[in-house]
Amino acid sequence: MPHVSRKKLKKKIYQKISDHFIEFILELKSSANAKSFLTNLLTKTERIMLAKRLAVIGMLIKGYSFEAIQKTLQVSPSTIDRFWKIIDQNPNSFLLIRSKIEIKSKSKPGFWKVLGDFLDGLSLVKNGK
Repeated sequence: MPHVSRKKLKKKIYQKISDHFIEFILELKSSANAKSFLTNLLTKTERIMLAKRLAVIGMLIKGYSFEAIQKTLQVSPSTIDRFWKIIDQNPNSFLLIRSKIEIKSKSKPGFWKVLGDFLDGLSLVKNGK
């Protein structure tokens, strides 16, 4: 599990560095630059954690069962439940992910196509917690 310092940042400072971080990522013009940046910035564990979260969201959107998600991605039920609650309480949450999965999985090769193909290729139980 990634380590987070116990020392809290002031809200203004947190907001400022968070905004700068997002702006920096948005300024990365190529996937090669983004890959290089994220590979150098994040540990392998952090990259796996974020990829799994994205896959959990994608699988929930596609209607896979908690059991199928847990077995496929090796994540805890609490991780799945956390994202399921967000989606259940706010159906418009993760609209960008939802649209990317739907659009990109049908088009050119890339991450969203690979994720879409991966999810479509799973012969797992859909629908249901």
